[in-house]
Amino acid sequence: MNKLEVNSWEVLDIIRDNSEKIYGQAGDLDSQDALAIFCSIADDYFELFYSDIATSYITHFDNEQEMRVIMKKRFKELGGELPEDIMKDTSFMPDEEDS
Repeated sequence: MNKLEVNSWEVLDIIRDNSEKIYGQAGDLDSQDALAIFCSIADDYFELFYSDIATSYITHFDNEQEMRVIMKKRFKELGGELPEDIMKDTSFMPDEEDS
């Protein structure tokens, strides 16, 4: 996993707009200070982290499973509605012991 800080949301928007699949979105910039979007382009998996108060960044994951681990944590931290197809995949849901 590699993390790169970005100074402009435009960079995050470009990756989001060119992604082949959006896995989910945690948080909300209208009601919170952060938003995390999980997406993929080809065999590359990303977290695009937008923040009003902290540093925004791109996380590149080595594989989908690594992204899912962070995705579970981020949805627990920031909240948000998982898409229906992802909700059926229990690997995206928070573990019982994490509750």
